[in-house]
Amino acid sequence: MICILALWVLVIGETVLLILLLRALGALKLKTTPIEEPEGLKIGTIAPSFVFQDGSGNENALKQTDGRRRMLLFLRPGCPACVEAIRLAKAVQGRQEVPDILLFGLADAQTNKVYAREQELQIPLLTPVSPSCDELYAIRSVPFAFVVDEQRQVLAKGVASHPLLFEQLLTTKNELVASSL
Repeated sequence: MICILALWVLVIGETVLLILLLRALGALKLKTTPIEEPEGLKIGTIAPSFVFQDGSGNENALKQTDGRRRMLLFLRPGCPACVEAIRLAKAVQGRQEVPDILLFGLADAQTNKVYAREQELQIPLLTPVSPSCDELYAIRSVPFAFVVDEQRQVLAKGVASHPLLFEQLLTTKNELVASSL
């Protein structure tokens, strides 16, 4: 009887180990497999400038941020996946080796202001004024990010709700990378 129980424990333990191994292999494949370019602007193109408002209502243009690498992270208030992207952005805020993160809420200014307060954002949630970033940047799903260089050339892009993909986007130096889940 004890031998049978020991065998069942061994079988269940091996099954758990196999599942963990397959999960780790999947994550490794996700991180290293070249993938097709997802939606949005083509990698290598210059990201168009647009006007946006900060939480105080002051207007700026994206071209005013030229001169440094940055991640343009587009969110939609109320989106469950966007909450994870915000958590990831908060976690890397202040790290010197990552680009500046600009958060853009794809809603009206008041909705974005309330959402920023709910999420306890330290990074300003900016509101695009014109034209519509959904159309201008061909964004079909959120959270979606573009990493651009000092001249706004798109270096990387992709869905930014998974920690591996978020980190892959952030650590892109001067190579052109598409990231997708």
